[in-house]
Amino acid sequence: MISFVSDNYFLCKGIPSTVFFVSYVSNILEIKRLCYLNNPNSVIVAIENEVLRVRTTSLLRDLSTPHIVMLDEIKKDTAVKIESGIYSSLRSSMKYISNLANNREKVKQTYLTNREYDFFKLAHLSNHRIARLMNISEKTTSAYRIRVRNKLNLRSSNHLLMCRALNTINIASESE
Repeated sequence: MISFVSDNYFLCKGIPSTVFFVSYVSNILEIKRLCYLNNPNSVIVAIENEVLRVRTTSLLRDLSTPHIVMLDEIKKDTAVKIESGIYSSLRSSMKYISNLANNREKVKQTYLTNREYDFFKLAHLSNHRIARLMNISEKTTSAYRIRVRNKLNLRSSNHLLMCRALNTINIASESE
């Protein structure tokens, strides 16, 4: 069983219930109840509230539940696998997401080098500031911005988009 959870009522109504077990959620207790009672094989997370989305992905990671997180920041019909989570676009078709949920093993694992991850944590700052903090040139900072954007399939290297993606993705280097 594949569960689809969202804090957007209208999005939930538009998802075919023949393909997914659709749940509208508004708080972490509803997410916990869903995970413990239904014990889904996989969960598709399309939660717009950043705090709720981060707490949900943390819970799913702790429960070792395979999950796909849909983010507006990622390019349409692309996916990135980081640790146990797959990240795809909110703009992706349900056919693509369903195929992704059923063929998780085909999604290639994405890794950031330690230096790229250090950059990613600072991505909300200007290139000049990052260059000073990391002791690199501004040109190298621009190259890191492009490399990270491409590895994570982000639509833009905009500082705020990268920051939101970082909060959600919460890469393994943070916990090591």
